[in-house]
Amino acid sequence: MNYRDRIYPNYIKARNLPLAPDSLEGLLPRSSYLRNLFRKHFPADRSVEVLDLGCGHGALIHFARRAGYTNTRGVDGSPEQVAAARRLGI
Repeated sequence: MNYRDRIYPNYIKARNLPLAPDSLEGLLPRSSYLRNLFRKHFPADRSVEVLDLGCGHGALIHFARRAGYTNTRGVDGSPEQVAAARRLGI
């Protein structure tokens, strides 16, 4: 069994502190950092494809959409992380 098979299925539960917030409001502490990231590193064309590999619970995808990026998608190997993103509506 490789480490991914051991770790990813319980990625969120295995932590002492919650990794994924219970609501979108829990993402707000990251908003200024991510807005700065978009401003510095993302293209001005909001229709470009944005693919977040290892997206976790989808914070970057959420804020990219709020910034107007219309073609966004995230992929993660942890079923718990994907479920958390779906629960948040991301």
